[in-house]
Amino acid sequence: ESSASAVLDLSDDGLTRVGGCGQDMPEQEAYALIAAVNARAVVPTATIPVTAKALAVLRRAGIAVLPDFVTLAGPVIAAWAGGDRTDAELAADTTVAVRGILDEVAGHDDGPLLAACYRAEGFLETWQTTLPFGRPMAA
Repeated sequence: ESSASAVLDLSDDGLTRVGGCGQDMPEQEAYALIAAVNARAVVPTATIPVTAKALAVLRRAGIAVLPDFVTLAGPVIAAWAGGDRTDAELAADTTVAVRGILDEVAGHDDGPLLAACYRAEGFLETWQTTLPFGRPMAA
């Protein structure tokens, strides 16, 4: 018998963690549990955290999915800044960069994940003649 506890970790810190969807239970049940998540946003802590179907289910439930390639960009941004910065300066500059992108994509009609994809595609088009196929979604 499947249960919500197999997918949802309802912790005392106020965060809801979703994991293992579709692996230990029927897909329809996993997506029904995702739709029942009581959260305003999914903030990825790993790459490519949602499938296209999970994104649609979350959007219908009014839950924003932040772009993993932005929320996880801190180390890349810090490394790009160069070695002459203090840790505090790197942290502050990285926070400003990530927050700025998230603020830019937050109110988009298609949600922040797809808005960030559009933004990234626009950037790629400035120096690539052909874009990679598809968007960064889990299989």
